[in-house]
Amino acid sequence: MYTSALYPSQTSPVPIHRPRRDGRLGWPGRKIRTRKLVSGAGDSRRLLRLRSTRPYSFISAYCRFEEVVAGELISVGLFDGKQLVAMMVAETKTILHCNPEDRDIVADSGAHVVYMLSLAVSHAYRRLGLASRLLRHLLDSVVDNSPYPKAVFLHVLSTNAPAIKFYKAHGFVHHTTLLNYYHLKSEYGDACTYVLYTNGSRPPFSFGDVCRSVGTVICFPLKAICRTFFH
Repeated sequence: MYTSALYPSQTSPVPIHRPRRDGRLGWPGRKIRTRKLVSGAGDSRRLLRLRSTRPYSFISAYCRFEEVVAGELISVGLFDGKQLVAMMVAETKTILHCNPEDRDIVADSGAHVVYMLSLAVSHAYRRLGLASRLLRHLLDSVVDNSPYPKAVFLHVLSTNAPAIKFYKAHGFVHHTTLLNYYHLKSEYGDACTYVLYTNGSRPPFSFGDVCRSVGTVICFPLKAICRTFFH
C-alpha cells in the first residue's frame, strides 16, 4: 500500500480561487472536476487542443487520440466546465512487457508496473495543484489496488527542469539517463527515467551497491584488527 502526506485526498471537486494567467478569473467556488476520458464525448478534440502544453508527449508522437479515449489506457482528465485543463495517460503492464531499457527498474520479473505516458496541465491552470491531483488519483485508483504495481515510472526530457523538480518532490528517484531517446525535429534529446517505488518495493541492487557491500564486509574486520594493534 502506498501512503504519503504529500498527496492530500482530493475526491471532491477542487475550487479555483486564483486569477488565471490568461487574464480570465477563476472565481471562488469554481470547480475542477475529474472524469475518465471517453469516446463520443468530444474528448479527442479536447486532447488535440491540450497537446501543445507538452510538445513531446507520447500522445502526439506515438498513438492516436482515439486510443486514449477507447479504454485501452488509463486516461483521466480534469475539466473546468467542458474545457479539458489537465490530463494523465498511463498503462499497467508486467516488467517483461516493458521496453528492454526499462526492464531493470524492478528485480521481480513477474511484477506489474505503471508507465506514465503523459501528464499535462494547460498553461493557464498551472500552479494550482492539478498535476499532483492527477498523480494522487493514479496512486489511489491503480497503485493501491490489485495487481498492486511495484513501481510507477516515466521518461522526461533531461532539459525539462520544472518537470524533473515536480517528480523528485513527489518521491520519484532517478534511475538512468537514455541518450538520444527523443527525436525533436532536427535534433535528439536525452531522456531521464524516474521511478516511484510502491507497495514495499525497492530499487534493485546495482553493481555499485554490490561493490560497496563487499567493501563494507572486508573493511569492517580490518578496522577491528587495526584498532586492536594500534590502540
